[in-house]
Amino acid sequence: MPMPMPVPDRTEISGYLDALSARLGKEYAASELAYVQLGAPVLWGVPVAGMIGKVLRQSRCGPKVAAKSMDERARFAISSLPEKWQGKLVTKLVSEPGPHSEKWSANHVQSVAHALARWCRASAVLGRELRPTGTSFHVYATDLRADGVSDRSVADYLSRILSGFRVVADPGFHSTGCEHVIARHDALAKVAGRPTKTGAQIVGASTIFDLGVDLMGAARENGPRGLHCEPACNFDPVEG
Repeated sequence: MPMPMPVPDRTEISGYLDALSARLGKEYAASELAYVQLGAPVLWGVPVAGMIGKVLRQSRCGPKVAAKSMDERARFAISSLPEKWQGKLVTKLVSEPGPHSEKWSANHVQSVAHALARWCRASAVLGRELRPTGTSFHVYATDLRADGVSDRSVADYLSRILSGFRVVADPGFHSTGCEHVIARHDALAKVAGRPTKTGAQIVGASTIFDLGVDLMGAARENGPRGLHCEPACNFDPVEG
């Protein structure tokens, strides 16, 4: 009769998982320990297999990060703008003191901040001034459309840039050229209607079905990994 294998305790299993995670990564380590769990009922009994399962579940649980409020998201978006612009846009938040009629929703402030930050990056790359003009708006709109942005979104981006610039830089700013570019893309958006998925973006049901059949066929051909396959790492149940 072969000698019975010593039964590992929770500390040994956890230590083995930690050591394996440090060498090969958490996902791979958890996968290897899951194979050990399959053989645990034969080697040590069902209770040990249950204990290994608890160790695996606990390793996958992490502390929950509290979701940021809309106000926090807006302030984070503002932080990506030039420092001299940030304070003026922060005052538009409802959480800041001031007349409520002059405030914007946090969602709108975030959208304006993102549009302004994108405008700043584009201006820096192309060597243009931050002050919008009809020509710079036209070039920027052309670039957006080349990236696949719809005319509706282009008009929205430009409108946010214009309204944001009036808040952070020049309250009395007005540009007939900028207004013309916005109006043009707004009109194009109305003609085009709501954007929908193109034929190339739609995956047919038969394609999904065929993929499933191929995957199941490959799984049957390869077969499951057995308990006696050579493991990717040498696990000694005694030493851990």
